[in-house]
Amino acid sequence: MSRKLQLVLLAACMLLIGTLIGGSTVNAQRSGGGRQTWEYKTVIVSRSPDVIGVDFGSWSEDGTAQSAPLNMVAKRQALGAEGWELVATAAVSDTSGGMTTRLYYYFKRPK
Repeated sequence: MSRKLQLVLLAACMLLIGTLIGGSTVNAQRSGGGRQTWEYKTVIVSRSPDVIGVDFGSWSEDGTAQSAPLNMVAKRQALGAEGWELVATAAVSDTSGGMTTRLYYYFKRPK
């Protein structure tokens, strides 16, 4: 898949995510009568395309590099316990072979 097509697909996914999240914000109401506001988290997990069969090694949250969690199940449960809801994912390949090199996870939670 060409780089240009990947960027177009990523832009389309982001537009869809924005539409879904924006619609939820408009329709959600707080018990006090005000509009629900949200905070967002982006997690990017990546690996080197020349390392086959190895788990993703690079992890960043909201642009800040962190060490990759050793237990993904525990990490998912921790994010859920903090109130984060997974709203979208995207897989990106930077190689001509199509191997996924980056995974994007988009979360939201009420402010």
